[in-house]
Amino acid sequence: MEKTRFLAVDIRRLLGEIDGFLERKVELMMIGGGAMSVRGDKASTKDIDMVFRTESQMEDFISALERGGFHEHTRPGLEYRKMSTRVFVDGRGYWLDLFCERICKAFFVHEAVWGRAEEYLELSRLRVVLMAPEDIFISKSITERDGDLDDMYTMFRNGLDEELVLKEVAFQTEQSPKIWEAFLTVKLEELEKKFDINVPFKNRVMRIAEDRMERLAKKG
Repeated sequence: MEKTRFLAVDIRRLLGEIDGFLERKVELMMIGGGAMSVRGDKASTKDIDMVFRTESQMEDFISALERGGFHEHTRPGLEYRKMSTRVFVDGRGYWLDLFCERICKAFFVHEAVWGRAEEYLELSRLRVVLMAPEDIFISKSITERDGDLDDMYTMFRNGLDEELVLKEVAFQTEQSPKIWEAFLTVKLEELEKKFDINVPFKNRVMRIAEDRMERLAKKG
């Protein structure tokens, strides 16, 4: 099914529609291109990515989607299977990607991430917050979707809290078997090459990654 791109006004309208089908209160965090579009950092997005605190809240949201004419896309393609997301579509060509607690089975959306999210919308039953740019930037460092590098460049150009990025990347490493600094280093190198820029904190991230890998090698 061909995707229909969302403008910020489309996102707001759709969330209002879904609110009308909810039976209980639900809170979600809009991440990725959806959050960027609402903030005016990009003109539109091809899908809306959302994350929920609990499975029960996500299931309540899914029930509302289904009452509103959406259905789960069981064969969305390899890109989406790698992301381990549940994809819902409707007859208008709208695509919604839903995650619970972790994005792409990797980025842990913990309480500090929720705490620095920006208030966006509170309706009768639906409350929506926007993921902080630093967290979007980090979460996109482990994905390979078209446009992710462009989005990272936009957030870098708009300005990032470098210390927050480093602190959060370290936390994500502690919560998983991945060395997040290594993944981020690769993305920052790609970013510099594609856009002919210098990322000031890249060398710090690289040194931390190298140190972690050396310590891991010694343990092995």
